[in-house]
Amino acid sequence: MIADVIRSLRRPPVAGLAPELPGGLPWLGHALEFWRTPIDMLTRGQARFGEVFRFKLAGRDVTVLTGPKGHKAFFHADTSVLSARECYQFTVPVF
Repeated sequence: MIADVIRSLRRPPVAGLAPELPGGLPWLGHALEFWRTPIDMLTRGQARFGEVFRFKLAGRDVTVLTGPKGHKAFFHADTSVLSARECYQFTVPVF
């Protein structure tokens, strides 16, 4: 918990990006937590930030869109902003 606070203080929010879930390991980010308890991790992110947030996963930023606003953003986004193909390529091995 204390480490999360320190990390969040060191990384200021980036304009235009969803808020980042603090914690995780260098480069791996939240990969271990996502592998072990994905629902708990995603629920924690949603409770803290609402319907849209992001986390680090093996060197990549993953943006989570939940609830009606998140789903609307996903399904109505222009392809220049959000690539459905890239999202599906990520989710197929996960599920």
